[in-house]
Amino acid sequence: MTGILIDAATHAKCKENFKNFLYVVFKYINLPSPTEIQYAIADELQYRESDLIINGFRGVAKSTITGCYNAWLLDRDPENTQIIYVGSNQEEAKKFMKFTRGLLDIVPFLNYLIPTDKQRDNALSFDVRPAGFKIQPSCKAVGIFGNLTGNRATHIIADDIETSENCDTQVKREHTESAVTEFRQIVQAQRGSLLFLGTPHTEISIYNKLYDKGIPTRIFPIKFPTPQQQEKYGDKLAPYIAQKLELDPTLVDKPTDPIRFNETDIMKLEAEGRSKFAMQQMLDTTLSDIERYPLKCADLIVMDCDKDIAPEKVAYGSAPNQIIKDIPCNGIGTDKFYAPIPLPDTKWLPYSYKVMAIDPSGRGKDELAYAIVGVLNGYIHLLKQGGLQGGYCNDNLKKLAKLAKEYNINKAKIESNFGRDIAKVKAIEVGETPIWTIPS
Repeated sequence: MTGILIDAATHAKCKENFKNFLYVVFKYINLPSPTEIQYAIADELQYRESDLIINGFRGVAKSTITGCYNAWLLDRDPENTQIIYVGSNQEEAKKFMKFTRGLLDIVPFLNYLIPTDKQRDNALSFDVRPAGFKIQPSCKAVGIFGNLTGNRATHIIADDIETSENCDTQVKREHTESAVTEFRQIVQAQRGSLLFLGTPHTEISIYNKLYDKGIPTRIFPIKFPTPQQQEKYGDKLAPYIAQKLELDPTLVDKPTDPIRFNETDIMKLEAEGRSKFAMQQMLDTTLSDIERYPLKCADLIVMDCDKDIAPEKVAYGSAPNQIIKDIPCNGIGTDKFYAPIPLPDTKWLPYSYKVMAIDPSGRGKDELAYAIVGVLNGYIHLLKQGGLQGGYCNDNLKKLAKLAKEYNINKAKIESNFGRDIAKVKAIEVGETPIWTIPS
């Protein structure tokens, strides 16, 4: 658009509607016209009522759109708008700042915002000319673990603050969460807002936790989701996607942005790995967590167990009416405990054998742990478990012996670190009857 000037009336339309602004700015920076899904993201940014999370697939250009959104906010109210952009690190924040600041030079109708020689204008912050000189800059960039204390802003925009590097351990996740809690203290309460853009890397993502705290989420996947996937997304699925599917259900598995990513492009992305595609393109973390944490609470059938007999066959189930709600579940994300599927005319038989496993730990404050299981037809039934303070002291050994006799165990499995002292004990007795013998 070199040499083409935007008149006052067109500029006013750009101020009024962010989609107009986005169209014009894309032309000035030599990008194709925004696609439907990019306009849908623009609407979400403009018409959001308060805080918002936007999860968009890799390549949808959410960061570019948001950089334009920054410039649009400054154009609408240059004297009062103060934006803090938070990146995954300071270098990423600098890139975003450079893009936003560059728009003021490239787009003619934004030239009036270019800072004067007496205002801030550097890699990490700048003022816009109508704002004069204030304590807080018009726009500032920091890394997620940078110094946020003492800042004030009307808008905080956090872009891709969750990465594979800062969410792979609980300590790192807590560090990120702690930094995010500072945002609300920085944003001006009456008219300030938080905007999060990014791709979740795990089901216990910071974005999911923010959603659980009441911040609306809009998910823009690269393909129109199947009914099963829609159920997973719930109300997080962007209205633009949901409405398209409602009008035309045959769109399932078709590209949501066919102009920029056709079916061949998507097939190439899928070929790079199912888990990566699910996370970064479909914004579905379930597959990722199944692969990272293969043992699930849902794998455990929760039922009452008898110490002498068990059902001949047990069937797994995961229907809503089988969810166990009266036992706390600390599984990841949506993981739950389930009851078995009721099977009519099921026979109950004696266990094939029973085993007591003991992890004695040590003496003093260490807790001795034990578990008693019964085995029948390939199913392991946990009959009893617990812990005893004091390690392998004589009183605890007697308690274990009584349990062994009560449950009529066939074998005791003792961890190899049981210690030399206990090896001296040849037998543990309950009354007159030896229950098991510990080899020297």
